[in-house]
Amino acid sequence: MSSRPPAALALLLLCSCNSKMLRVVEERPGGPDTFRVAIMHLSSVNGRRPTQEAADRNIEANLARTFPLIRMAARAGAKVIVTPEYCNTGIRIAGRSRKFLSTRLPPTPTAKPLWETEFDGMADHLVRYARLSREVDAYVVTDVLERSDEGGKTKYYNSMVAFDPQGRLVANYRKINLYMFENFLESRGKDPTSFDTPYGRFGMLLCFDTMTPRTWKALVRDHEVDFFCAQTLWEHTPLTGRWAMNLLANMSGRTVCWSNQQRGWLGGGAGVIRPGNGNDASLGLWAEAGIVVANLPIPERLRGRR
Repeated sequence: MSSRPPAALALLLLCSCNSKMLRVVEERPGGPDTFRVAIMHLSSVNGRRPTQEAADRNIEANLARTFPLIRMAARAGAKVIVTPEYCNTGIRIAGRSRKFLSTRLPPTPTAKPLWETEFDGMADHLVRYARLSREVDAYVVTDVLERSDEGGKTKYYNSMVAFDPQGRLVANYRKINLYMFENFLESRGKDPTSFDTPYGRFGMLLCFDTMTPRTWKALVRDHEVDFFCAQTLWEHTPLTGRWAMNLLANMSGRTVCWSNQQRGWLGGGAGVIRPGNGNDASLGLWAEAGIVVANLPIPERLRGRR
């Protein structure tokens, strides 16, 4: 494995960004049997989206927030980068806005990079994420509003997607456990989903999934995941989310890579949560927007194979 920049370099990168939003919290440099994961904590831009042009501007504004953070995480050595739920579209998507903000997704995994994959209805921002994953040479996990035509009826899904460093779409998880208003706006997914990397297998969880044992237990039992990627949009105090993620980590015995929207001092929170025998073993941001970069151990079965 290539050597990784020390914490001092991450701080230097931080200072060079000249933005309060770009903050890095990093642990000590890892050893040869570790890899770096980056977790984002930022808020999405929400606006009126009555037309396709307005929706495109909304997504463009969100990409302008997210893409610089992904590039910064990669410069700090991250090989798996996770963004929050609804970070690209904004929240409370209803009516015609769903059509304007959504994208169709090809069957996964794709054999070719997404820009070489012929599939009608893919939104431009999906292909741009694929190109970015190749640019930063990392697995990038983000959230999209998926549109699917099934049985002559259009359905929408809150979907977590993962791109590999070649720009291929390697996983698409449709949220199973919908929360309150989502039950009236989106359809429910059926299958727990994971994706493999040279650094371990990641189970995919969206928001309320993290508090539903049936879903995360299936990932541990049937998929034998090493880590969880969790995306949320929790508009409550950071302590509540922190407690929930520590409970998930301690009950599952898996480290949780938790990316959440930043909602000011009274909401948000994000971080890397390790099993701690009931203790808080988290490294994160609880009010500020920014990135958490942390070192995780590569599972024994994969060491020396990269």
